[in-house]
Amino acid sequence: MKALILPLRAFWDSVKKIRAEIGLIVLYDLIFYGILYFIGSYFVTIVQRKSNGINLTDNYQMLNLIGAQQTLSSLQGFFFMLIFVAILYMILIIIMSTIFKGLIWGITLKKKASKQLLVRYGLFNSVWIPAFIIVLFGIMLLMKPAMAGFFVLLFLSASLHFVMVGSILLFMNGKILIKKTAAISFGRIHYFVLPYGFIAGLWIVLSYLHSISGIALPSIFPYILTLFFIAWARYYISEIVHHIH
Repeated sequence: MKALILPLRAFWDSVKKIRAEIGLIVLYDLIFYGILYFIGSYFVTIVQRKSNGINLTDNYQMLNLIGAQQTLSSLQGFFFMLIFVAILYMILIIIMSTIFKGLIWGITLKKKASKQLLVRYGLFNSVWIPAFIIVLFGIMLLMKPAMAGFFVLLFLSASLHFVMVGSILLFMNGKILIKKTAAISFGRIHYFVLPYGFIAGLWIVLSYLHSISGIALPSIFPYILTLFFIAWARYYISEIVHHIH
């Protein structure tokens, strides 16, 4: 019964906490995703230009020794550049997440995003983001295609849930609490079933209403609406964690 009452009470508390600051949260999210999008697009352009410079032939037996060495050197250079760009972009994600998501969590939980707190949040991000990427690519490479989609979705859901709870606890307590995060994330998972189901259902309804409304809106509007929805969802899940903790 508590697993039903607690989400309902948390929902009402999350609605009451919505203030004008939610607009600032959406702005930080827009800046965060905008910077990552434009820099990511720039990195992709660099990789494409580098790949276009590699001279590969259909018949490798026709390559002479010098041509083969040049092709091998080009492939090695492309491979190392790809690794360098990927690592650089991952570092950028960690830094941007620490700054902008840290400010967002500070506003959501009404906690001052102090330098010490952001440093700890940066440490948290520098651990989970690389681990997340490595495991995700491992699943896609090692699993059979027929099963990979299911396990990727399962891993994404579990990871994002764990990271959200961990971020909330970090900003609530001022320190990283891995054991407590795991205990609440998975040991109390039944408290989150209804909230996540409600969030998903509400988003589906809103998306459907928007699709049938026939109202011509700016192309960026659905993204802004999504960020507002995510901002409220943070309030909602943080209230769940607060009541459990």
